[in-house]
Amino acid sequence: MADRPRKHELETESERELRNVLPVAWVIRDLTKGDYGVDCEVEVFENGSMTGLTFKVQLKGTDSTRPTRTIPLRKFQYWHSLDVPVLLALWQSKTAKLRGLWTHAHDPGRLKPDQQTTTVRFEPEHELKDWLDQIPDQLRLIRSIRRGTITFPLPLRIDAASPGVVALLHAALREVLTSRDLEDVFTVEPEAMNALTATLTSTLLRVALPLDIRSINAHGPRGSMTRDPAITASTAFDIVAMAAMLLAPIGTGERAAKVLARTIADSSVFNLDNGEELLAQVATTLRDTGDQEALVKLIEFVSNEPHLRGTLGEGVALSAATSAPLETDRAKRVAAVLQRRSKDLRDEDPGLSARYLFNAGQTLLHNHLRPEGLACLEELETFSSLYAREPQFYKARGQGRWWTGDLEGAVADYQEAWDLGLRTPGLVDNLSDALMTAGRYAEALGIASSPGEEGHAEDPVVLRRVILRDIIDLTGLEQQQREFVDADEREKLAESDDAEAIHAFLVQRDALVPPLMSKLAALQDGPQAGAAILLATWNEEFALLWVHALMAAIACDEDRGVIEALSRRGVTASSEFLGAVADMFEDARANLPEGANWDELEEWVFASAASAKPFKKGGLQPLRGPENDELRAGD
Repeated sequence: MADRPRKHELETESERELRNVLPVAWVIRDLTKGDYGVDCEVEVFENGSMTGLTFKVQLKGTDSTRPTRTIPLRKFQYWHSLDVPVLLALWQSKTAKLRGLWTHAHDPGRLKPDQQTTTVRFEPEHELKDWLDQIPDQLRLIRSIRRGTITFPLPLRIDAASPGVVALLHAALREVLTSRDLEDVFTVEPEAMNALTATLTSTLLRVALPLDIRSINAHGPRGSMTRDPAITASTAFDIVAMAAMLLAPIGTGERAAKVLARTIADSSVFNLDNGEELLAQVATTLRDTGDQEALVKLIEFVSNEPHLRGTLGEGVALSAATSAPLETDRAKRVAAVLQRRSKDLRDEDPGLSARYLFNAGQTLLHNHLRPEGLACLEELETFSSLYAREPQFYKARGQGRWWTGDLEGAVADYQEAWDLGLRTPGLVDNLSDALMTAGRYAEALGIASSPGEEGHAEDPVVLRRVILRDIIDLTGLEQQQREFVDADEREKLAESDDAEAIHAFLVQRDALVPPLMSKLAALQDGPQAGAAILLATWNEEFALLWVHALMAAIACDEDRGVIEALSRRGVTASSEFLGAVADMFEDARANLPEGANWDELEEWVFASAASAKPFKKGGLQPLRGPENDELRAGD
């Protein structure tokens, strides 16, 4: 007869004790056993009524008298990812004690790079029966914090061994909040229980949300936190800044950014042992909350602090600034910091100097300061040989040249990046587009048809393949020197039915005139997909042109790829136009007779579009000339 393992007996004992301790009105639901770190879910009832409050429980049982458990960090990562809090409970058989604490309240301290586990200590005050009655109110508070619906101002209090330090810091905090007009965010309440708490030791400043739902630590040399009153003011600024970092991820980003913007310059938190880590958190918080001014001030602050320059923290901060959309003056300020750092490092570290200047150029280009950004990249080429064979440099400069009107220069740079081995979807798109715009149709088709890197998206490139094939088929051209197209002559031709004259005009002047391409395709009864798609994608908000794109998509062999391409060509997935086009596309595939000609297709599409909500106000009529370009679809 098989013996039952002691482990299984402990599991049964701990489950029985949990049911004995919890109120009989609360519902306990067993969860499917598995290595997921959760044993059951508890729903709280009050006065016989449902509250909607729930939490999960992970039970541990032991015969040891030691009130500790070593748990993998991955378990905590899983628990923190859940929508409801998790209670970690420990049943000690020898003392008959069931203790519990919220998993979010465990602070693992400073982790080593290869650390895989953390030790949880259960204190006497964690005995579950002693704080059971607090659970409903705690669950409500946890829910409100996680939803960002906490009541402001949020109370702050200090927890430190020395009453004198506590009193000094409370006074300093009041001064900070008053002088920086932050009393609507925080208030100092020494006796508040559910307060945001700053815990001070000789080497650690720990700031935590109520119930330890989220915390952040700052580490300093021994004695630096409590050495003398002279540091009290900067410590108060540190506490307020760290509290703001805790607010950002819980739906209170606007207040967080406001606090950080008003405390960064006075906070010494970046001088601490983990200042770089905190700097990175602040930068990311400001970027995510959209406070451009505070983010730029942080960059300027860091550039004037020798101990922060060149650190990983500075790198994260600069990355946050250069990846965020900035207003013109702020983009110039960030670029000025990068350019100054580049100049300072030119002799000492040419490679890093080049990287700073490259980022300055990118910041300016991406924030619509195109000539200034291009000038940075051209300066970079003059002093850094490291970039002479760097494909990303040529791709970036190609974009700058494109944006400043130098089409030939853009083609040359994109081609150089291509020849150096860059095959990203973005370059395939950019180079094929530049070649097509330059009138080099066969070359553009070759690039658009070439295999890119793994995962190469078929968005604009699928579209361009269709367009380029149709340009070549309709005109017979593989390349041409594009010329200015006279609008009056174009309109006159678009109103005619002279296919030969339209063809001659496109060949002699400019094969990329969308209305004439579409007209020629219709006259030749192609139906040529590329002409209508080209027209649609160059004028995405015109309902009429979307309908012609639909007609083309239904008719061409790459229909589904084209629909996907249209969806990514500057139109969001939630677009009403896109939804209507997709619905009509499916309807057409189901109901159109096989082999329908262009006229039948046009008639069906326009009849269908007339009842589609996004197109109703578009005044849709079959294409008769470029005057229809003015027809828009309403709201």
